[in-house]
Amino acid sequence: MAKPKDTAFLEQHGPSWRVRVKVPDRLRPILGVSKFVVPLHTDSVAIANRDKHRHIHALKQRIAEAEVELRRREKKAIDHRVTEGLDWRRALTDETQTYVVGDVEGAYMARLDELEASQGAASAGIVGRIASGAVPIGTLADEWLEVKPLKPRQKLDYRRAVAKLETWLLAESLSPTVEAVTRRIASDYRDVAFSKAGVHPRTANKDLSVLSGLWKHAERKALVEDNPWRGQSLTETSSATRGAHKRPLTDSELATLLSSEHASPLLRDAMTVLALSGMRTEELARMKVGDLRALTGPLPYVLLRGTKTTAARREVPVHPDVLPIILRRVEGKGAGAFLLDELPTPSADSAMERGQPLTKAFGRLRKRLGIDEREDGARQANIDLHSLRRWFIAKARDAINAGAQGFTMYTVAEVVGHQKGDLGLSMTSRYAGRETMEAKAACVRAVRLPSEARRAPR
Repeated sequence: MAKPKDTAFLEQHGPSWRVRVKVPDRLRPILGVSKFVVPLHTDSVAIANRDKHRHIHALKQRIAEAEVELRRREKKAIDHRVTEGLDWRRALTDETQTYVVGDVEGAYMARLDELEASQGAASAGIVGRIASGAVPIGTLADEWLEVKPLKPRQKLDYRRAVAKLETWLLAESLSPTVEAVTRRIASDYRDVAFSKAGVHPRTANKDLSVLSGLWKHAERKALVEDNPWRGQSLTETSSATRGAHKRPLTDSELATLLSSEHASPLLRDAMTVLALSGMRTEELARMKVGDLRALTGPLPYVLLRGTKTTAARREVPVHPDVLPIILRRVEGKGAGAFLLDELPTPSADSAMERGQPLTKAFGRLRKRLGIDEREDGARQANIDLHSLRRWFIAKARDAINAGAQGFTMYTVAEVVGHQKGDLGLSMTSRYAGRETMEAKAACVRAVRLPSEARRAPR
């Protein structure tokens, strides 16, 4: 039986295949195109799938570089008055210069008059406040994010949240400084940028949480006495909340996904491993052959380095239905090779994660199959690739409720890398020590794929 075609990132041009990567709308002015196209010079979809990944990786790197350039341009557009204010502040406080201070102050006052005449009182006021010591929001955010332990992609999201506020303040002729943002201004920003704009409360609250965190940093530095973002989060109404929470897949949905002819071999392997291990996507994406242990023994397992908390560093038994996938994928590879070697590896400072292509491929597949439950107006569906992890946890719990022996919810927490303190009895759990490999194996083996999924092609 021929394997199903995978045409993700591919399109036919005459008899030949070519790679096609869409350019986000916001980056088109920088890159000058709406999509990247690279001919592969083959009429074979199999060869096209073999060769496309290196091109996709290179094109996504160009898109990531364009994101950096966009942020630079946005920052330049926002900061021209901020930069001038900081320059005047340095000049007014620089005691090492040989010029007379009065001359600098005279030049400064003359410049404010020039700004007021050419750009208006608001621009002159912004430069003046910063020159007098007010702290620019962007400058404080750069300092805060420099020490805050975040992944590159998270830092990108944080910077965007701050840039949106700065842009709005300047459009309203308000000073983009920490001291200038009052509770009234924060409330107005929330109402205009999110409530009246129809942004989903959950999306809005992510940005508002970033701003609240930044002002907490300002409070710790004694730059402000109050956090104007405290209490500004949007309340999720019943219509916004209904169906908005992420949920596990149902057995029927999982079977449909795994048995679909539109699932690529890579995605099918990944979905199977995630569903039968409870791993996070990035944990699987970064797994290397050297992380797999005792594959020919009675209790094969993977030593996960973890991507989040201390609890994420753990040993996870390999499910019997996953072992054939593992053995097939490790054959002929060295210890340093990735198990999913088809995935491109982003640079260390890239906002992209190695598992991102899996997340996107899963999204395309579930939408194609009609698995796209979401509330009206919600930006995201209630189901994503992480729903496989939720499914594993739900099935392990159901097995316990049905009388399964040899493991408990504490075992489930260790297998998936959750803190056990959330289950209560945290001190008792600490005294008892780690769960045994036998208990964790019992937990993993208690989870079984739906019968329709077990008949899916491998």
